[in-house]
Amino acid sequence: TFWSGLAIAGFGGVSTFLAKQAADDYQAGNNAADAEARNRTWGSLAVTGFAVGGVCMATGALLWILDPGTGGNN
Repeated sequence: TFWSGLAIAGFGGVSTFLAKQAADDYQAGNNAADAEARNRTWGSLAVTGFAVGGVCMATGALLWILDPGTGGNN
């Protein structure tokens, strides 16, 4: 779960970069309507990726901590 969450959070980072590119296009006036829609879409995916990735990483870390098989007391 931790590594999957890290990958999802990485997707959030890529989405942030693409949202920034779309915002720059919008401010420059390059196909403004399309750039605005792309900015909203990538921005939403970035927030979702960071949120879901963070939850998955926290869950994975918690499961590692609570795993009785890794404590060495077997």
